[in-house]
Amino acid sequence: MLEEHGIEAFVASDDCGGMWTGLTSVQGARLLVADTELEQAKLILADNPAQD
Repeated sequence: MLEEHGIEAFVASDDCGGMWTGLTSVQGARLLVADTELEQAKLILADNPAQD
């Protein structure tokens, strides 16, 4: 969704190289964007809530 608006984004998670895949469900994942695009990314995500 962010990339459709020209914002480069990455999802980061730590599962110990795949050894402990359950860590992602406990610790979650992080969405990374450049500092210069953070406010715009927040607006885009707020206008497009996740669907169940």
